[in-house]
Amino acid sequence: MKNNQTFVKYRHDYQEKVEVPMHSHNHGQLIFVSKGTLRLTTPRGAWVVPQRKIVWIPPNQRHSILCKGLLSSWKIVTPQSYRKFLPPGISVLQTSDLLLAALESIPENKKMISPAKLRLLIELIKEELQSAKSESFGVTLPKSSRFGPLTDVLLKNPEDPRTIDQWSKTVGMSRRTFTRSFIAETGASFAEWKKTLIFGKALQLLSEGHSVDETADELGYSGSSAFVAAFKKKFRTTPGQFFS
Repeated sequence: MKNNQTFVKYRHDYQEKVEVPMHSHNHGQLIFVSKGTLRLTTPRGAWVVPQRKIVWIPPNQRHSILCKGLLSSWKIVTPQSYRKFLPPGISVLQTSDLLLAALESIPENKKMISPAKLRLLIELIKEELQSAKSESFGVTLPKSSRFGPLTDVLLKNPEDPRTIDQWSKTVGMSRRTFTRSFIAETGASFAEWKKTLIFGKALQLLSEGHSVDETADELGYSGSSAFVAAFKKKFRTTPGQFFS
């Protein structure tokens, strides 16, 4: 199938909570979030996609979608061949001005653009995507069902204050076994893994209009200055600059 037959664009704008259960597509998808945040979950991972970011979903990748509050986004259906040069799993990709301009130039109705111009845009997009790097907005979920009670809680409430010793006891492991197994199954320490989830929720709260003070309090920080310092360490910018 030719690229210009598969390259189809759809717009999605939601005012309320929307949840799409686990499903898959036989084509690839590029989703751009222009306002709000999008939460993606697969059997092996979870991501919070903030505004002004693109997420790549490979063909046949099972995933669910959750958005709360205002969300403005669009998606582009891509050929299966794109999996040859894009990551094998769901990835949040860095965006360039040129890539965004090209993607945004694809109209929802392809009759509004000449075939020649569409072919040029698709070639430009393909070239830019091949050099786009992945960004760390997600976590790998543990394989073992023993970690089920932990992931069930922390995916929804990452600010849960239980310590690693308390969680070890909850899942029936020694602290040493818990630590070793968690790193082996997720590729990250428990502390780093949880911190990624916390910042995912921070992005969600801030995008919904919560203030920095409210977000810091919700996530258990001692104050807004401590939260902003941690945010800057993670994203190399302040919350205000991130969302501007």
